[in-house]
Amino acid sequence: MRKTNKKILSLLVAFLLFASFFTNIGSIQAKAADQPDANKVKQQLIESIKKQNAEKKLKVNTSSNVVDKLANTKEDDTKKINGKDPNEVVRVIVQLDGKAASEGDAKGISSASPINNKTVTGAIQKVEDSQSAIINKVQGITGTKVRRTYGYLVNGFSIETKRSNISKISSISGVKSVTESKTYYPDMKFADTLTQAYSTWQDLGYKGEGMVVAIVDTGIDYTHKDLTITDPSKAKITSTTPKGPGKFYSVKVPYGYNFADGTEDVIDKNPNTEMHGMHVAGIVASNGKESGVDTFSTVRGVAPEAQLLAMKVFTNNPGSKSAYDDDIIAAIEDSVLHGADIINMSLGSVAGFQDANDPTQIAVKNATDNGTVVVISAGNSATSTGDSANNVPPLNLFGTPDTATVGSPGVSKDAITVASYENTNITGPAFDFNAGSDSGLMLYSKSEFDPITVLTSKAGYQLVDCGQGNNTIEETGDDFSGKGLDGKIALVQKVSGTFGNKKLAAQKAGAIGVIFYNAEGDDSIPTTAAKPGVTIPCINVSYSSGAKLKDLIAKGLLVNFNDKYTTVVNPNANDLSAFTSWGPTPELDFKPEISAPGGNIWSLANDNKYQSMSGTSMASPHVAGSEALIVEAIKANNPDITGRALVELAKKTTINTAKVQYDKYNNKVPYSPRRQGAGLIQIESAIKNKVTITDDNGNAAVALRQIGQTASFDLTLTNYGKDAYTYDLSDTGVLTEVTNSKTAVPSEKAISGASIKYSVSKVTVPASGTAKVTVTITLPNNFTKQNYVEGFIKFASSNAPELVVPYMGFYGDWSALKTIDDPFGDSTSILGHFGIPATSLGINSASGFIAYALDGYGNMDKKNAAFSQGDSGQNHVVTPNLYMLRNAKTLQVQVLDKDKKVLRTISSENKIVKNTLEDELAKSVLGTIDNQGTWDGTLYNSETGKYDTAPDGQYYIRANTTTDIANSTTQSVDLPVKIDSEAPGIEITSAKVAPTGTYKLQWKVKDNDTGANGIFAIAVNGEVLSDEQMAEVALDKDTFSIDLQLKDNTINSIMIAGTDYASNVGINGIDVKTGAVPEVYLANLQNGDKFNTNKIKIAGEVQTDVKTLTINGSEVTLDTDGLFDEEVTLKEGNNTINIVAKDKNGTEVYNQNYSVSVDTIKPVISITSPTPSSDGYIYTDKHNIAISGKVNDASTIKLTANDVPVKINGDGTFTANVGVDGNTLVQILAEDSYQNVSEKDLTVISSVNSDPFELSFDNLASFAVLTPKDANKDIYTVTGKVNHKVPVFKINDQNVTVKDDLTFSADVKLAQGNNIVKVYAEDNTGTVVFNYSYKILYDSTAPKLVVSNPVARADGNVYTNQDSITLKGLVNDNTFGYSLFVNGNAVLSYDRYPATGEAPDKPFSYAVPLTSDKSIIKVELVDEFGNTTQDIINVVKDKVAPKAATLKVSNTQLTNKDVNVTIATDSSDKDIDKVEYSFDNNVYLPYSDAIKIVSNGKVYAKVTDYAGNSTISSIDISNIDKTSPVITVSGVEDGKTYINTVITPKVTTDKDAAIALELDGKSYDGTTAISSLGNHKLTITATDKTGNATVKDISFVLTAQTTADTTSLVKYIDSLIDQSKPGDKITVDSTNVPTVSSSIFKALKGADVLASFNTSSPLGAVTWTFNGKDITNTETSVDLGLNATAPSADAIKKLDGNSQIFSFKFEGNLPGKAVVSLPVDTSKIDISKPIYLYHYNPDAKSVDKVGDALTAYKKGSLYYVDITITHCSDYFLSLNGEVKVAATNPTKPNTGTGSNTGNTNTGSTNTGTTSSSTTNSGSTTTSTSTPATIPKTGSVIDSNILIVFGILAIAGGAVIIRRKRLS
Repeated sequence: MRKTNKKILSLLVAFLLFASFFTNIGSIQAKAADQPDANKVKQQLIESIKKQNAEKKLKVNTSSNVVDKLANTKEDDTKKINGKDPNEVVRVIVQLDGKAASEGDAKGISSASPINNKTVTGAIQKVEDSQSAIINKVQGITGTKVRRTYGYLVNGFSIETKRSNISKISSISGVKSVTESKTYYPDMKFADTLTQAYSTWQDLGYKGEGMVVAIVDTGIDYTHKDLTITDPSKAKITSTTPKGPGKFYSVKVPYGYNFADGTEDVIDKNPNTEMHGMHVAGIVASNGKESGVDTFSTVRGVAPEAQLLAMKVFTNNPGSKSAYDDDIIAAIEDSVLHGADIINMSLGSVAGFQDANDPTQIAVKNATDNGTVVVISAGNSATSTGDSANNVPPLNLFGTPDTATVGSPGVSKDAITVASYENTNITGPAFDFNAGSDSGLMLYSKSEFDPITVLTSKAGYQLVDCGQGNNTIEETGDDFSGKGLDGKIALVQKVSGTFGNKKLAAQKAGAIGVIFYNAEGDDSIPTTAAKPGVTIPCINVSYSSGAKLKDLIAKGLLVNFNDKYTTVVNPNANDLSAFTSWGPTPELDFKPEISAPGGNIWSLANDNKYQSMSGTSMASPHVAGSEALIVEAIKANNPDITGRALVELAKKTTINTAKVQYDKYNNKVPYSPRRQGAGLIQIESAIKNKVTITDDNGNAAVALRQIGQTASFDLTLTNYGKDAYTYDLSDTGVLTEVTNSKTAVPSEKAISGASIKYSVSKVTVPASGTAKVTVTITLPNNFTKQNYVEGFIKFASSNAPELVVPYMGFYGDWSALKTIDDPFGDSTSILGHFGIPATSLGINSASGFIAYALDGYGNMDKKNAAFSQGDSGQNHVVTPNLYMLRNAKTLQVQVLDKDKKVLRTISSENKIVKNTLEDELAKSVLGTIDNQGTWDGTLYNSETGKYDTAPDGQYYIRANTTTDIANSTTQSVDLPVKIDSEAPGIEITSAKVAPTGTYKLQWKVKDNDTGANGIFAIAVNGEVLSDEQMAEVALDKDTFSIDLQLKDNTINSIMIAGTDYASNVGINGIDVKTGAVPEVYLANLQNGDKFNTNKIKIAGEVQTDVKTLTINGSEVTLDTDGLFDEEVTLKEGNNTINIVAKDKNGTEVYNQNYSVSVDTIKPVISITSPTPSSDGYIYTDKHNIAISGKVNDASTIKLTANDVPVKINGDGTFTANVGVDGNTLVQILAEDSYQNVSEKDLTVISSVNSDPFELSFDNLASFAVLTPKDANKDIYTVTGKVNHKVPVFKINDQNVTVKDDLTFSADVKLAQGNNIVKVYAEDNTGTVVFNYSYKILYDSTAPKLVVSNPVARADGNVYTNQDSITLKGLVNDNTFGYSLFVNGNAVLSYDRYPATGEAPDKPFSYAVPLTSDKSIIKVELVDEFGNTTQDIINVVKDKVAPKAATLKVSNTQLTNKDVNVTIATDSSDKDIDKVEYSFDNNVYLPYSDAIKIVSNGKVYAKVTDYAGNSTISSIDISNIDKTSPVITVSGVEDGKTYINTVITPKVTTDKDAAIALELDGKSYDGTTAISSLGNHKLTITATDKTGNATVKDISFVLTAQTTADTTSLVKYIDSLIDQSKPGDKITVDSTNVPTVSSSIFKALKGADVLASFNTSSPLGAVTWTFNGKDITNTETSVDLGLNATAPSADAIKKLDGNSQIFSFKFEGNLPGKAVVSLPVDTSKIDISKPIYLYHYNPDAKSVDKVGDALTAYKKGSLYYVDITITHCSDYFLSLNGEVKVAATNPTKPNTGTGSNTGNTNTGSTNTGTTSSSTTNSGSTTTSTSTPATIPKTGSVIDSNILIVFGILAIAGGAVIIRRKRLS
């Protein structure tokens, strides 16, 4: 602040501003009006600033949209702070790698009660035995014992531990996963009627006989009269001594167990859970007499004859209303073991994740695998974007696509997840109302207390209209005071605010009860949660009922509660329940799958009573009961279907037969499948149905997930029946969701231009068969991405139930939808549109989250978000508050600098659940407070080893998220934040003089960074202005002002405190003179003052003309500003103080006497009754005591007893009536008018044995953390008091003595770690009146830290040449765990609360970046008690390499001997770590002595310093020659086959050497080209001058092949012919290319060689052999292949059906005579007999026998015949030597060209016209089929090939035909 120039500030102001320089004057003097304490006033100003900052969150400006759309807030008032505390003790499920019993040894075992199967129980024991080693390790980590083990469905166990221990347990070998046990709450809200249950009983006869349904819930009262079995002989479970932890209760409930409390008490006794499980059990299987159903005196469930398992997972402890995963898993497992056919779980937590590794979901899967149907409620959270789950219809206020809230474990893939549909009627308790002629019953729902038990007057009760219940608690007014509510019931219309506060306000005003009713237009009956502190019954009625009651009050209305019931029409009938949770899952899976009645369901309560409840909790058991009937029918009709197949069939028929529900408010479209699933369950249809429809994944509800503009999927219809069924296909159209911009109501809408097409419009499913339909959805081009695409496909049949398939997909990128709402203040912020602060930065204070960047007017600008690191700042950390629009798979929080460079990663978390608007609206700032992401504004300085305050400036907090879908993109939200540590300057601009006390204070604020936020506190003469006064502060441009009323004719002290956005507080002050100020101003003295001390200080100020000042004649010292402060001694009684001031001339300018009095004597209090006993205590057996006495003092006295004023009689006597209970301190205070105070303390012992026993501890809570200073040598003394003595009182089993004053103490020996203190008491009747345990955590030992890497050198430093260094080591702690920090970054946390035994050392590894040449790494291990172990590592980063080493060789002459090399380092290098050598500059060995070198090459020397820098030098050894020459061959490669290639190898060596070559064992000159076909081996020998020799073999193959490259083959054949001898054979492979080019025949023509061409056929290889001397025609290319079908095949078969037909692809004359070797088809030709070759002439329809009989010969595994031909045509082989057909219509001889299909040899000439084929006659052949005379074109071929051709033709035809069919 600025220093004043003149003597303006009074001494008081000086005190206020510079309090640290002065003592507290309040300790010196006191008077009637105390002088303000400077420190106190300053602190008051700061506290006022804090209060305003805290309250500004309640003053946030909101738009009018909020009034219109966010009228309601959810009941009730207390909200949990989000963010996972690493120190929180949680229950975890540890899954192990091995298989569970049901997946291993017990897999596939079908048993009604697996627990009674020895194989199953043996397999379970085997699994549990295998867990022991890991259990011991985990118990060592956590310090707790395993809570329960699992072996049947899940291989694992549950245990309690601190959350930060999870990563440690996960690292144990053999641990598959560690999952935090989720907390579940019963789903309770609204409902619908039973669908087809009665018809199923009556028409089909299924009532659940032989079925067992497990109720995993809050418990069952098994004694209820409606829980019976009509015929016990039909019950599935008959044993009265079941195995397992539970026991038998009744035939109806043959087994149960309390898993939560570990007892056999399965009845729900917890008032918080409201007999939820009992209600659920009744819906499933209550079996009340049908005659009582209509009178509400009995209830019948869906499966009335089914048995129930009471699997209680909710505790009876009234302090809790939650269930845990481990108990639920145990209940699921035990249910399956005891033969449950169905499991119902009406519980869940909102917006769950589908996770195949989640232990509960694994248990659900394995239960399904074992044949148990698991049914789970979807949840009651409606949409995540609606302000109330009670909205009818639901709202999507944000208009965002992802509104899903379906809960966990309902998201389990294998569960049937159930949505809720509204009941047609509402049944429940009713009260009598009577107003003269108008009377009747009125339905209500109750809240805290049942009015039947409290409001028992038969005369009735009056009602008082209390309007809308405005109240002082909510600061909305007061509709309760002055209404005469004593003994009456308040009638309140709930329009806004919370039910809970209205209840408390009515109760405070004297009401004995409250009746709530809704706002006009909402005729539903509201439900309200219990409110702590409410002790009166509060009930709820509909709007119409409430309005009627209001009208009847004037007519003398009375109400009575007589335990009656009634039913009324449900105003929300024919609608899905508003509260039912929407899907899909976060990974776009289909949930929920089915709807059932859940709104307003009348069912069972304990003690033979009944109740109405609403919720998907009620819909789920309806489906569970339905599944019992369906499974009963399946088992009866399909007994062979078991296990998962049974469950899947039940689920599929349930989904496929559902009835699609249409929107009540737009009946042209159905409700979204994400809301209703497939529709409303139809039990009878599901049982009658024989056909299921599933997608390719086997699901009856199709989850398309992300799709493009076109999506196709197949539906498979499976018929389980004996008859075929035909279905006509139709659909609801392709739908999407649209949100009404005015009403915010989401509804379905057909996508204009979209199409859905089916591969068939009608489909028939054969009996016991399947059929498939392909569905194709096409979206129009103008359809916007990022929208749902969904609908229903219907299958209608004339003789079977109608079937339905719901489908759902998302068009666009699911992961691109906004996960975190943009920061408040951004134009893109969704909640910002409503003016609601959400995503922001702030501080999580005791009063809740306080957002930064809020000014005093409730406006927020994220640019102003700031906090301070200075002394003047109030906020020193920043915490992100993130509004999660969607579930995030991962969340990471980072700190960035102004350039958005990452400085620090604060936290990394998984599975962050979205915020639901309804839950959030109770907050002032909405969102998830991420405490793990809190930044304290420090950064580690590695150069100093300290945490430095980050410099003032701009930073960002970044939140990165991913979505639970494959290939999710990462989204980032950056929130700017500044650090500003300088306080704002306050410049007071108003005048320092005022003519009167009316004064306008004016000031300006200057801030160098974030700016002032308009929040101020002002003190005038020591009194801080109230909030109401401060509300008058005005701002005009840059000047603030406020009108003040000051004291006249004096100097007034004013102080102003102001804050900037960073919470820095600046203070300044001013003295204002008003009116005529005297020459002497006295700050603390007035005429008539009273003092209770003899020494006072008189402070003040004189005017400038005063030279001297005296007080009672003594001169006073004046400072240069005229200020004085003088001590004056006074006498007891009256005193006169004379003050005289003179100017410089000695003239008196001031002379004033002040009369004051002094009284230093305290009042005297004497007690006359009662008289204390000898021990000083007063004893009574009552709760009230009268204390009489007398008080004496010379002045007026004020007397109180325990702060209650006591009347003093004229003689000073008094009597005080004081309430006492147990050991009560009564404090009597007497204060005189001089503020002298006397105190008289009396201890009254009120012992009323009839009172309930009460015990209170002074220093023991249910959970306490103690450090060594709290104990004395590990002994902790517990103290407390009771309200009366009891005969048995023990602490840790040791008797405790209660003193007469009802106090006690007990020494407790503390162990390191977890301590349990048990407190137990019994009264005189032996009744246990107190039995609780308390936990004490105690630790005095520092944790263990061992850093094994890096290792420091002798100088204490660690050296490296890297920009980072990796730390490795071990950490441990003796008790509850620790957190490891490296340079301020959290590396790991290891929590093992509660701890027992020794924990194993845990390894760690962490890379630390090095930013300077010298760094200090600080490793801190802090245990849970603050005990710290620290290791400081000094790191030197050195990147300068040492000098190179010198290498010397022992011999430099040429030699074939070894040589030695020595290495020497430079003498100037002192930090050499090691010297190494290498021969390859890769693998280095330590150097210690001379290195023996055995061959030429380089020798490398590497010198490495401490930092790891290395320098490499080398020497080249070249004088040793021990190597043989290296042979290099080009032109030929070993193992290679050369095609149509001539080889000329070229041989070289790497040195001077003699070369010798051999080819195929013969000497070879190396220059002659190698062209001969076949396998070759080339051997090369090279010998150098020293005799080193090398031999190398190269094997290769030369082959000829017909290829596309004819030129190379011709060239090759030419070379072969050139080298050939007469009669040599050339073999050419024509397998791949059967066509021989004419150019090849040209090359062969005239050569005395045989050319064989190998081809293939289906029967085997075919060889063609030509003699070059026989080739005459070189103009024709020949295809050597065979036709697949002979053209004359049919005709030949008529001649000889067993002939082998063959046909050549080539038609006409060959280039020359060819010998063809053809395989014989032995299936047609008997090779042991003579074989005849025939040619068939198709034109003449005749055959020619060609030559003599042929003899087959064997080649390999086949038989062959050789034929000689000169032309190609159709032939066949036959065993008949006399096949003949007379020639008709002979054709003209063919020239072998044109369109002929085949020509053969004949002995005569054909005449006539040319046709497509010709026929032979009169031809003969030799055994090699050599023709005699060939007058026709073509040539004779062996008949065997014709058969081959025939077979090929037939096969080829089949192929052709098949291809046509496929096309």
